[in-house]
Amino acid sequence: MFKVNCRRDEMIVVADLEGVFDDESEDEIAKLSTGCAPTGDDCVIWNFKGVTDLTSSGIAILINACNDLEKNYEKDKNEKTGRCNEEGTKAFSRTKLSNLRPRVIDALTVHKLVDAFDIHPDELAAVKQIRMDLEKRGDGDAFTRLFERIDVRLKACFKEFREGGRTPDISCVFAADVTTLSRCGIFLHTEHLHFAGSVLDVELTLYDDDDGGTGNVYHKDAETISVNFVGKVVWIADEQKQADIYPGMALSIVSMEEDVKNMLEGYLASRGV
Repeated sequence: MFKVNCRRDEMIVVADLEGVFDDESEDEIAKLSTGCAPTGDDCVIWNFKGVTDLTSSGIAILINACNDLEKNYEKDKNEKTGRCNEEGTKAFSRTKLSNLRPRVIDALTVHKLVDAFDIHPDELAAVKQIRMDLEKRGDGDAFTRLFERIDVRLKACFKEFREGGRTPDISCVFAADVTTLSRCGIFLHTEHLHFAGSVLDVELTLYDDDDGGTGNVYHKDAETISVNFVGKVVWIADEQKQADIYPGMALSIVSMEEDVKNMLEGYLASRGV
């Protein structure tokens, strides 16, 4: 049985979803409007942590719900200020998706909708993005990183996200050097470039001593540890303007398991982030 529970934090409404998101979910999704009553000023985070699968019918219901939120925004935007991501390029700028499992990412990929949504690996990242959007209103094209990044010398391998779901072993296809890393993003220095919006399976190898000897030991039982996640290409380095990092591409992390997130956070913490 599909369930929706919502909670509110000022102008942010979080909808916690649980179960299979299919054609029987419509009534539960409709409860969002009566439970937390999102207005044109609100941003909504769809928390998919409890969603085990997303069907074509569920996608249609999600799109309709997002459209309703956009209509509320359009109705109010000439009357009030302080909106979320008004100039965003996403089809649904008022909503964020978080905690998507690879199976859900796959459903959106098949329907070519991954780039229509603002997808974050967890609720913390989604909330931070919303608050940053609110704070930078009036700054034009001002850009601020979601989380602090660090310079690293790591190795990774990647391949296109496979329709039908990913496997624990991604069987490396392309190799890359990792030059920067954050809680929600990574830069791959590689000649094997993919278009912006492409979804990739990534296997990242974390080294105890990648930064030249800080003395920080992240994984005490081994010299290396590999973590897997799903990333989306955000931008590709420009050969003329970014010759120092070309060729390469920046990825945002859109899906990772809880244990992987803990490993990555532990690694970054050992580097002072």
